[in-house]
Amino acid sequence: ARATKVTVELTADPEAAGLRIRDDGVGFDPTKPIDGDGPGGFGLAGMKQRASLLGGAVSVHSETGKGTLVEARLPLE
Repeated sequence: ARATKVTVELTADPEAAGLRIRDDGVGFDPTKPIDGDGPGGFGLAGMKQRASLLGGAVSVHSETGKGTLVEARLPLE
C-alpha cells in the first residue's frame, strides 16, 4: 500500500466490537476485481466472509491515490 501512516481504532459498546484501520497509501479501486496472477487477493474477501459467519460485517472504502479505510463490526453475543 506504500502507506506512511496507519491508524488502528478499536471500539466497543454493549452490542458490538468495532475495528477501523485507515492508511494513507496508494489506495485502489474496490469495484475492480483483483488480478488473480499476483500474490494475495483473497484477504478482503476472506475477512468479509469470516465476519459474516459471526453475524458481523466488514466494509472497505478506498480510492486510487487516497488511501484505504477498512471497518469491521462484530456482535458481542
